[in-house]
Amino acid sequence: MLVRRCGRKGDGICKRRKLWHRLAMRPMLRLVLTAIVVFAGATSATAGDRIRLAVQKTGTLAWELDVIKTHGLDRKLDLVIEPIELASTEAGKIALKGGSADLMLSDWLWVARERSLGDGLVFYPSSSTLGAVMVPAQSAIRELADLKGKKLAVAGGPLDKSWLLLQALARRAGIDLRKQATVVYGAPPLLAEKALQGEIDATLTFWNFCADLESRGLKRAIAMDDVMKGLGAKGPVAIVGYTFDSGWAARNRSTVDRFLEAIAEVGLGYPVLGALNVRLFAVNNGEDDDIKVQAKDCNTGGTFQLETDFASQERNVQSSAIHYCLLDSVSGRLFFTNGPLLGYDSPEVSHVINWGSNQSTWAVGAGGRIGMVTGEDAQQALALTGRQSSCGR
Repeated sequence: MLVRRCGRKGDGICKRRKLWHRLAMRPMLRLVLTAIVVFAGATSATAGDRIRLAVQKTGTLAWELDVIKTHGLDRKLDLVIEPIELASTEAGKIALKGGSADLMLSDWLWVARERSLGDGLVFYPSSSTLGAVMVPAQSAIRELADLKGKKLAVAGGPLDKSWLLLQALARRAGIDLRKQATVVYGAPPLLAEKALQGEIDATLTFWNFCADLESRGLKRAIAMDDVMKGLGAKGPVAIVGYTFDSGWAARNRSTVDRFLEAIAEVGLGYPVLGALNVRLFAVNNGEDDDIKVQAKDCNTGGTFQLETDFASQERNVQSSAIHYCLLDSVSGRLFFTNGPLLGYDSPEVSHVINWGSNQSTWAVGAGGRIGMVTGEDAQQALALTGRQSSCGR
């Protein structure tokens, strides 16, 4: 394994935030990028205040916690964050209500229901991003009425926010989906596999799973953004947020404030390469082909690119916290996100062969390259596609 850092002396040259290295690489390249921030000053020798978070391993909160830990925001704010990984949001609700978790990411519909039953839960708004009803590419399902008589899978359970909203809009059209469709519930990863195996007619799931299913040939039949508009929303509604018990929050006000401060910093958008120091990890599979690696503007995000003198296939592997979300058929750009971060793989004399949740395989022509762009340029490029919701925007 080869390791280089921007700013250190080595085999390459780093000037004006530009890094060039020649690496001996096999055409099938496995690439992993990570960035770290080094904070100045001494750290406290005492343990920070503990906060237990119910986290769905494949959910948005898991990505945000990865950014917090990677950039040391927990240490900076004197917090000890203990994630409790669970299979579904329903399991998180049980953990929160049972006292084994202090906080979780949930929706205000569930919080409002619990408060109406006398519970003391409170809600801190976080995101307006919702999922969609996904169907096979050749499916005739295009609207709510088409779900009658179909097998509909719902991620999250009977109290899931999107499921409640979908039922509400259906009832306005005189449709009772619980009676007129065959409804099954399950964890998002399981339902995604069932959808790919063709066992389900339609799947109502979370936005990141929608992106993955779309990359595998399924399509969006009913977007939850459109459902919200159909119910009267005039703009984005922060339906998802951080949920915790008001009594616990009153006893731990400082801890809650510091956690929300960390989340707010994540929301500013730490870029992949936007750090004082950059680590580039590349696995050498033993071949002698040359490939050139360039990182520009290390401290502001900028771009990362691979250039090759030979025609080849290249496989990019993102870290577990970053997921591909949209392939733009016009520009060939493949967008990725971890929630707050947005970027895209930018091909030149190249095209994508296939892509999934966190991997992509490219056919790279001689003299071609695969670039990576983050920051404002990526935001603008996504806006041009008109499909911001595919990446949680």
